[in-house]
Amino acid sequence: MFHHYIEGTTEKVPLKDGNIAEDVNESGKEGENYTTSATPDDKLSDEYELSETPSNANGIYNGSEVIVTYYYKKVSRDVNLIKYQEDGATPLEGAKFTIKSKDDVIKAEEIQNNGTYYFEKNNGKYISNNKNKSDTTANSYMKIDMTKASEDATITVNAEISSESNYDYGYATITQAETAPVYNTSTGRFVYISGTQSAKDYSTTLAKGKVYYLHLGYRKDGSGNTGADTFTVNSIKINGVDYLDCTKGVQHTTDANGKISWTGLQTGLYLLVPGQMQKYRTDPSLVSIPTNLNAQLLYDMSVNPKAERIPDPVYPPEESEEPSTPEVKKPPKKTETIVTPGITPEQKTPEKLPQTGQLRWPILALSTVGAGLLFLGWWIGRKKKDCSKALMGLGILLAAGAVGISAYNIWDSSRAEAAVEASLEAYEEELTAVEQESEALPVDENSGMTFVEADGLCWIGELEIPSLQLTLPVADPWSYPSLKKAPCRYTGSAKENSLIIAAHNYKRHFGNIGLLPEGATVKFTAVSGDVYEYEVEKVETLNPYAVDEMLSGDWDLTLFTCTYGGRKRVTVRCSLVG
Repeated sequence: MFHHYIEGTTEKVPLKDGNIAEDVNESGKEGENYTTSATPDDKLSDEYELSETPSNANGIYNGSEVIVTYYYKKVSRDVNLIKYQEDGATPLEGAKFTIKSKDDVIKAEEIQNNGTYYFEKNNGKYISNNKNKSDTTANSYMKIDMTKASEDATITVNAEISSESNYDYGYATITQAETAPVYNTSTGRFVYISGTQSAKDYSTTLAKGKVYYLHLGYRKDGSGNTGADTFTVNSIKINGVDYLDCTKGVQHTTDANGKISWTGLQTGLYLLVPGQMQKYRTDPSLVSIPTNLNAQLLYDMSVNPKAERIPDPVYPPEESEEPSTPEVKKPPKKTETIVTPGITPEQKTPEKLPQTGQLRWPILALSTVGAGLLFLGWWIGRKKKDCSKALMGLGILLAAGAVGISAYNIWDSSRAEAAVEASLEAYEEELTAVEQESEALPVDENSGMTFVEADGLCWIGELEIPSLQLTLPVADPWSYPSLKKAPCRYTGSAKENSLIIAAHNYKRHFGNIGLLPEGATVKFTAVSGDVYEYEVEKVETLNPYAVDEMLSGDWDLTLFTCTYGGRKRVTVRCSLVG
């Protein structure tokens, strides 16, 4: 009996003509030779290919029934994106794109390092790198988002180990936190092997509507080393789809040749989503695998999405910094105020960076002029008392104005400190409540980040600046009333390494960010639980109309606020660590 099955099933593989590969019955005498063959490529469906030839494909009849099974797997397809500048010839480096399946409701991110030692990619596999390192643990994780899944899923890890038996352990654990679990924690653990174990599948179930973390670990004790002293993960499949090498849903950046390659894609319809680019913009585009070109089906293909250069802005003369208050909208129905650097064709002038702070220059101006009038009034008063009284009265009035503005700024700073503390408390309480109830978090359609609502605002995470002893919630979207309470997302996303945060120059907000030294740590913890750690690269001062400059550069995080004069924007540029 000869079978032709889809890999991992007893389902017969489909053929080009729409039928299936039927079983074959042959007979022979004991001692006679027999031969079998796989389904020919010209008859096999284009979506499948032979996985492996069975060891008993050819042999000798021995008097008992011979069963030969050929297994076939889905063909992995490649998509190459090549991006050029507007001349159609010069490669565009640094453009970011994400490819997403039309039906992609399970999102698995790339494997991340989670400690001093971790799992390194080698020939499509992930291998622990703490070989011969006593008393160490290699830790890595993969984030799996099931919030939009309509049903539960099965995750299967194919793993093998060569280690000191009963002392060194390889394991895989499912949790709902980024923190690496201890090797001997059994909760959520579905792989736990030691000694020498050949490659084998291990499976568990992921419930719909939740975010999970698949943790991989290899724990070594303090004794000896045996064998290869490694734990190897060969594949990670969710509902049969291999996510170990599948790069769909993960953002990549074009290289010096303007190229991105995606591998491991199955047949279907995919959406190419552009990220933020310097000086260029492009629209999302659909890619079909296969594509019909001149009556020929193409499975491996290259696409060339058109890029349009954004015109450079023309800055108008300086004007009053008096802010206006835009309408406050809540995600996910809000619209992004800034999509790409520069201006749109509908704009006659570039958008202005928000005015984010107290104006202190009037205090100095009023004090100086008031003191001058008082002195002048006293000097003239020695001979013309009537004129002297008017000048001194005006001087006192101006000095009182300076005192009044100073008092207001002190009160406003105190109010801002109380407001941000109250917002932080409300945010943390709401986040704790959501986590305890295991609620699915809503996602902002502009940033792609999850959020919670508390204290009348939507919050996307928490910002920490240890050297300034600051812990601040971050609201979204930005508005002048919101900036009175806390820092706000101006544009960008932590997930896309393009987050820009604005805040007032209150001492309890961003008043001292200009003092941050190079290398200072800044940490952002998203509502989803993802933690992003950055280092300060540089501090610069920008023109209030320099929207293009604010958005330019390959910065993972940007913080900005006004100078105390209100005429410039103190801008801190940060890069992601690791």
